[in-house]
Amino acid sequence: MVDHQDWTIVKLGKKPTIDEKKKKLENKTKQITDRIAKLEDNNENFVHKFIDKTTINKIILARTNLKLNRKQLAIKCNLREQDIADIETGKVLASDNKIRKVLKVLKI
Repeated sequence: MVDHQDWTIVKLGKKPTIDEKKKKLENKTKQITDRIAKLEDNNENFVHKFIDKTTINKIILARTNLKLNRKQLAIKCNLREQDIADIETGKVLASDNKIRKVLKVLKI
């Protein structure tokens, strides 16, 4: 029934020459080496910003004063329970949005 149809793939356009392929490859390697050079030139010592202990203690104290568990606080803040646990244990880097949400709900 469909024997008369030809289903072979036809690609239109000219094939890239070897010179064009070399230029693309050289451009990519140049971009990569530029990124590496930028990282090596940056001699600053970066320190991750963690949540300070006083803020952690205020959050825990306010949560317990309101008689909320982590799950209830997470629901009120629209966060995961694991996010609240990470904030309270200090395991997480300081995410301003998450901390602001928690502090706003706890009215700190």
